[in-house]
Amino acid sequence: MTASPAQAQSRGISLTSQQFVEILKKHERFVRGIADGARADLQRVNLSGLRLPGLTLRGAMMSGANFSSCVLTGTDFSHADLMGARFTRADASKCNFERADMRGVDLRGATLQEANFKGADLRPGA
Repeated sequence: MTASPAQAQSRGISLTSQQFVEILKKHERFVRGIADGARADLQRVNLSGLRLPGLTLRGAMMSGANFSSCVLTGTDFSHADLMGARFTRADASKCNFERADMRGVDLRGATLQEANFKGADLRPGA
Protein backbone atom coordinates (compact mmCIF):
# COMPACT_ATOMS: atom_id res chain seq x y z
CA MET A 1 0.00 0.00 0.00
CA THR A 2 1.41 3.38 -0.95
CA ALA A 3 -0.13 6.01 1.25
CA SER A 4 0.73 8.47 3.95
CA PRO A 5 -0.73 7.59 7.36
CA ALA A 6 -4.19 7.52 5.84
CA GLN A 7 -7.20 7.61 8.05
CA ALA A 8 -10.13 5.46 6.99
CA GLN A 9 -13.53 5.79 8.61
CA SER A 10 -15.24 2.51 9.46
CA ARG A 11 -18.42 2.76 11.48
CA GLY A 12 -16.94 5.79 13.26
CA ILE A 13 -13.63 3.99 13.98
CA SER A 14 -10.43 5.29 12.41
CA LEU A 15 -8.04 2.84 10.77
CA THR A 16 -4.38 3.73 10.46
CA SER A 17 -2.31 2.47 7.54
CA GLN A 18 -0.80 -0.13 9.89
CA GLN A 19 -4.25 -1.40 10.96
CA PHE A 20 -5.35 -1.57 7.31
CA VAL A 21 -2.25 -3.59 6.38
CA GLU A 22 -2.94 -6.00 9.27
CA ILE A 23 -6.52 -6.50 8.02
CA LEU A 24 -5.11 -7.25 4.55
CA LYS A 25 -2.59 -9.76 5.93
CA LYS A 26 -5.29 -11.61 7.90
CA HIS A 27 -7.54 -11.60 4.83
CA GLU A 28 -4.77 -13.08 2.69
CA ARG A 29 -4.44 -15.91 5.23
CA PHE A 30 -8.24 -16.34 5.18
CA VAL A 31 -8.24 -16.65 1.37
CA ARG A 32 -5.47 -19.26 1.55
CA GLY A 33 -7.32 -21.24 4.26
CA ILE A 34 -4.69 -20.64 6.94
CA ALA A 35 -6.01 -21.12 10.49
CA ASP A 36 -5.50 -17.61 11.91
CA GLY A 37 -6.91 -15.81 8.87
CA ALA A 38 -9.98 -13.57 8.99
CA ARG A 39 -12.28 -12.24 6.27
CA ALA A 40 -11.65 -8.52 5.75
CA ASP A 41 -14.48 -6.33 7.03
CA LEU A 42 -13.99 -2.98 5.35
CA GLN A 43 -17.64 -1.95 5.21
CA ARG A 44 -18.13 1.81 4.81
CA VAL A 45 -14.36 2.45 4.94
CA ASN A 46 -13.10 5.54 3.12
CA LEU A 47 -10.02 4.56 1.10
CA SER A 48 -10.40 7.34 -1.48
CA GLY A 49 -7.28 8.45 -3.26
CA LEU A 50 -5.04 5.58 -2.13
CA ARG A 51 -2.77 3.49 -4.36
CA LEU A 52 -3.87 -0.12 -3.78
CA PRO A 53 -2.84 -2.05 -6.91
CA GLY A 54 -2.73 -5.84 -7.03
CA LEU A 55 -4.44 -6.57 -3.70
CA THR A 56 -6.31 -9.80 -3.00
CA LEU A 57 -9.72 -8.79 -1.65
CA ARG A 58 -11.50 -11.94 -2.83
CA GLY A 59 -14.62 -12.49 -0.71
CA ALA A 60 -14.05 -9.38 1.44
CA MET A 61 -16.96 -7.47 2.98
CA MET A 62 -16.76 -3.95 1.57
CA SER A 63 -20.32 -2.74 1.19
CA GLY A 64 -20.44 1.05 1.12
CA ALA A 65 -16.65 1.39 0.85
CA ASN A 66 -15.28 4.46 -0.92
CA PHE A 67 -12.61 3.69 -3.54
CA SER A 68 -13.02 7.03 -5.36
CA SER A 69 -9.87 8.14 -7.19
CA CYS A 70 -7.98 5.02 -6.06
CA VAL A 71 -5.44 3.18 -8.17
CA LEU A 72 -6.66 -0.43 -7.98
CA THR A 73 -5.05 -1.91 -11.09
CA GLY A 74 -5.16 -5.71 -11.02
CA THR A 75 -6.91 -6.02 -7.64
CA ASP A 76 -8.97 -9.19 -7.09
CA PHE A 77 -12.48 -8.28 -5.89
CA SER A 78 -13.98 -11.64 -6.95
CA HIS A 79 -16.84 -12.90 -4.75
CA ALA A 80 -16.61 -9.69 -2.66
CA ASP A 81 -19.56 -7.80 -1.18
CA LEU A 82 -19.24 -4.37 -2.79
CA MET A 83 -22.90 -3.35 -2.55
CA GLY A 84 -23.17 0.44 -2.72
CA ALA A 85 -19.39 0.97 -2.98
CA ARG A 86 -18.01 4.02 -4.81
CA PHE A 87 -15.39 3.65 -7.55
CA THR A 88 -15.82 7.14 -9.07
CA ARG A 89 -12.72 8.18 -11.04
CA ALA A 90 -10.86 5.06 -9.82
CA ASP A 91 -8.42 3.16 -12.00
CA ALA A 92 -9.87 -0.36 -11.86
CA SER A 93 -8.09 -1.59 -15.00
CA LYS A 94 -7.55 -5.36 -15.05
CA CYS A 95 -9.49 -5.80 -11.79
CA ASN A 96 -11.33 -9.05 -11.23
CA PHE A 97 -14.96 -8.49 -10.14
CA GLU A 98 -16.07 -12.03 -11.01
CA ARG A 99 -19.23 -13.00 -9.08
CA ALA A 100 -18.96 -9.89 -6.86
CA ASP A 101 -22.10 -8.33 -5.39
CA MET A 102 -21.95 -4.92 -7.05
CA ARG A 103 -25.56 -3.84 -6.63
CA GLY A 104 -25.75 -0.06 -6.59
CA VAL A 105 -22.00 0.44 -7.18
CA ASP A 106 -21.02 3.87 -8.54
CA LEU A 107 -18.56 3.41 -11.42
CA ARG A 108 -18.89 6.92 -12.91
CA GLY A 109 -15.64 8.06 -14.47
CA ALA A 110 -13.82 4.84 -13.51
CA THR A 111 -11.23 3.30 -15.83
CA LEU A 112 -12.34 -0.29 -16.39
CA GLN A 113 -10.15 -1.50 -19.25
CA GLU A 114 -9.79 -5.29 -19.22
CA ALA A 115 -11.77 -5.59 -15.97
CA ASN A 116 -13.60 -8.90 -15.51
CA PHE A 117 -17.27 -8.64 -14.54
CA LYS A 118 -18.21 -12.26 -15.33
CA GLY A 119 -21.16 -13.24 -13.13
CA ALA A 120 -21.05 -9.98 -11.14
CA ASP A 121 -24.39 -8.67 -9.87
CA LEU A 122 -24.56 -5.17 -11.36
CA ARG A 123 -28.22 -4.44 -10.66
CA PRO A 124 -29.16 -0.99 -9.34
CA GLY A 125 -29.10 -0.73 -5.57
CA ALA A 126 -32.18 -0.66 -3.39
